[in-house]
Amino acid sequence: MGEIDVVVCEYIADNERMADLFNGLYFQGEMKIRAENIEDYEEKYPVKYPSGGKRSKRSGKVRYRDIVKKLKNGGSLRILAMENQSKVDYTMPFRCMEYDTLEYRRQIGRRIRDNEKASQWSNDAEFLCGVRKTDRFAPVYTVCLYHGKEAWDGPKSLRDMMDFGSDPDQMSRYFTDYPMKLFCVNEEQDFSCFHTELRQFFTMISCQKDWKCLRRLAESEDYRSISAETAEAIAVVLGWSDPKEIQMKYEEKGKGVNMCKALEDLLTIERKKGEELGIEQGIERGIEQNTYHMIWNMREEGIELDRICRICGKTAEEVQRILERE
Repeated sequence: MGEIDVVVCEYIADNERMADLFNGLYFQGEMKIRAENIEDYEEKYPVKYPSGGKRSKRSGKVRYRDIVKKLKNGGSLRILAMENQSKVDYTMPFRCMEYDTLEYRRQIGRRIRDNEKASQWSNDAEFLCGVRKTDRFAPVYTVCLYHGKEAWDGPKSLRDMMDFGSDPDQMSRYFTDYPMKLFCVNEEQDFSCFHTELRQFFTMISCQKDWKCLRRLAESEDYRSISAETAEAIAVVLGWSDPKEIQMKYEEKGKGVNMCKALEDLLTIERKKGEELGIEQGIERGIEQNTYHMIWNMREEGIELDRICRICGKTAEEVQRILERE
């Protein structure tokens, strides 16, 4: 897991933000889930795989979920999980299904052990499978949070991963699908369903490739005073050279971090870099008459594609098309 993924996980793992995430995605912002009912839960699943051969022993391996919590609501228990992606994973529906299955397997395994200790069976069927007719298990709700820069072009359900061919017998109609709850931050524009600073955080992530949008946010009162945690998480996602300095440099006593000022300074730095690299009057006025030659010069000097996109205000696809002209 890279630095950005680690920071995003640590940020959202807070119970208030975890509750806000699920309320926003499942209940359109209505506060059905409350932070005080959420507790930490075991995130690792021991798995044994055969190592090969007829008499081979099963080798152990541990699988980890990014975030997993238990929600106690009334007399029921639910498992809330989040998988965190900064890159597209073309196996993601299967991965989510596998993680969910491992959780159910753990619950069933524990119930079987408890039932065997109690040794109270109503019939032979219960004895044979180890699970009683009245036994029930905690449902798992998994969200895949994608906060990458590029559009999600991967599968969104298990069906999307299958090859049904021409399907002459229409067997695909009977395929048991496993849909994935996917939340692509870069495809959203309205984050009003979130009531914690997840709203500011997701809004900023959605603008990470759009410097004009970041300029607008630099003038928004929503970012005039935010928590140090949110400011640092934003700084990491935006690629700040030293995210830790955000709090030290921009925190105002008793008010929180002035992210507006931080963004203004970041934009000024990027504008100066652009001017040094040949933009006639910088990105502030959006002058692009020399963009074609400037992109080629920057690429010749070995400047990274992400930085070229930021300076020019273009997407990676637009820059690639320019570079492919010759």
